[in-house]
Amino acid sequence: MEKVLTFHHNSVLKKGAPIWGRVNKTKLPRSSFAYQGDPEKGDTWKYPHHWVSEGEVGSDGIFTSGTLHLHKDGLSTAWSAANGAINGQQASTKVKSHLQVHRKELGIKEEDSVYLSFKAENEDAQVVYAEVYAPYHVDTDKETMTKEDVQQMAWDFLSSGKIDKIDVEHSMKESGCIVIESFIALKDWEPFIEGAWVLGVQCPDDVWEDVKKGELNGFSFAGSTEKYPAKVLVEVAKQIAGVTEASTVDSIPVHEHTFIINMDNEGKIVSGKTDYVQEHFHSIKAGTATGSELNHSHRIVLE
Repeated sequence: MEKVLTFHHNSVLKKGAPIWGRVNKTKLPRSSFAYQGDPEKGDTWKYPHHWVSEGEVGSDGIFTSGTLHLHKDGLSTAWSAANGAINGQQASTKVKSHLQVHRKELGIKEEDSVYLSFKAENEDAQVVYAEVYAPYHVDTDKETMTKEDVQQMAWDFLSSGKIDKIDVEHSMKESGCIVIESFIALKDWEPFIEGAWVLGVQCPDDVWEDVKKGELNGFSFAGSTEKYPAKVLVEVAKQIAGVTEASTVDSIPVHEHTFIINMDNEGKIVSGKTDYVQEHFHSIKAGTATGSELNHSHRIVLE
């Protein structure tokens, strides 16, 4: 790795920052990460939350000059990941403390945090980000799409001007949500799946409250398709373990659960439940959230 002496770690935000999904994490210097691993191995650096402006990339593909800025959405994504929202694994206390320093300097209170299985969020603007569809991932109808089809679907949606045609639970009634970003995730655009169609949607107050309560957990789409049979090799996990996201309601102290989900040979959930915490547990029948107990539920992310 080339030596970098010009970056100063800080909590400064820059107006006009790129959306976090489009920041190429592989070019970021080591100081951009909360866990900095081996100085000579960039793939050991985890929880990026900074970006670089007006910089030049060295021979190893990493910025060697420019100005380092804190990225608010990047910080939010790193904080969620550090708390197990991405893969169920908790980061070390040192990593969380590092991120918490930035959060405090930005005035983010603990109770303002929303850990979304939408994968990224902007609390102030009430915006959520998630994949609409990922290529070669078998969906609930036992079907999948090629990356070319996913890309064409994304282009057709945006070019048709349907940015306000967002309903809730397939009600076919406009909800007041507006699509403000649409893109195809490229390689290493964490936390999104490569090739997936990703939307950023701004929510009105009533929908945002349902997001915060865990009653809305992701995107789905309605449309016509042309189907054709194909033989594919699919790997199916028979059992998945992880950690739920933290509860976000006021009626019970903030907490999370570990969980185990059992799957059949077709990848459908057969049974699942969480551990016992604060005198309750949750059943799991869907891949986005637990069942409700004591007037709350928890989002889950199955990777």
